Amino acid sequence: MNIKEPSGDQFFDDATLESMRAIGNLPPMPKAAINGMTLDYTFHAGNRNQSKKADNEAYINAFSRKVNSCWRNPKVDRDYQVTVAITVVKTGKLVKAEITKSSGNRLVDEAGVKAAKRAEPYPPMPATLSDKMTVNYTFQAGPGKDVVNKMQFNGVPLPQGDYQISSSGAQLKPLDVDTAINRKLQEREAQAQDRMLVLKSRLAQEESKYGAQSLQAAKAQHAVANCAVELHDYKEAEAAFKAALPAVEADPAQGAELHLLLADFAQMYAITARLRAAAPLLSRACELGKATTGIDPARHHKVMQDYARLLYKMGRTTEGDGLYKELRAKP
Repeated sequence: MNIKEPSGDQFFDDATLESMRAIGNLPPMPKAAINGMTLDYTFHAGNRNQSKKADNEAYINAFSRKVNSCWRNPKVDRDYQVTVAITVVKTGKLVKAEITKSSGNRLVDEAGVKAAKRAEPYPPMPATLSDKMTVNYTFQAGPGKDVVNKMQFNGVPLPQGDYQISSSGAQLKPLDVDTAINRKLQEREAQAQDRMLVLKSRLAQEESKYGAQSLQAAKAQHAVANCAVELHDYKEAEAAFKAALPAVEADPAQGAELHLLLADFAQMYAITARLRAAAPLLSRACELGKATTGIDPARHHKVMQDYARLLYKMGRTTEGDGLYKELRAKP
């Protein structure tokens, strides 16, 4: 036995030889091996520095969580897998995302690449890793990954596919998952995801050029928030709306923009049934519409209608009646 290619760590090399000697006699060789046999055997060992290992494992876990949070499972009729090579540098900036093993389905392949791009910026890499790292990440798509398949009817789990409950609530009717309407919805969602990438790129540019607290960045945040609502990502939408508000509120010349921002923010809360959070925003928008010039009358009329409906839902009927009376009095 001898070391053909040293590992660079004398302790590891010596320990490897010692382990081989401890094997003792090997099984008899087959008759075909007349002149004996030489084997080149390569051993792999992990990092003995446990603190570095912990840093690396923590980073990979954070990396995985970031990618998983950005994955959008497309609606497909069977299970698929796509592997995407994700290359990042030390700062967490994405260098490239390319398919190394296609799923055979265009929607799934595109969803994998978009998830990798949407996850940028990635967590900064620890000092224990190199300046650049490529991770081959496998995404799984299929009807079994969809939330609808985790639902139950009368205590019985639904099988794969979409279903419609009859008006009496007694029957389940299977629906064709590949309908024209369903494909149209998938296309619309894909377009919204593409638009989100563009909007986030624009936001990064505005923040870099004018600062994160600038009016330009606030308007870009407003656009990101509205797109997040369209994608049903209400957590991201709320964060973007909150980030946009201070700069717009601070500029007296932005009355029309603030009116629009408050109304859109309130609409997001209303969609998620957070009526108490939506009410003060719509109230502010209504007062702003009365005192500020340059606000579209049709837009303000709709804000007042939305606020009146919200007041009725909250049981504040007297205030709602007052708003409707005011609306009827307008030309």
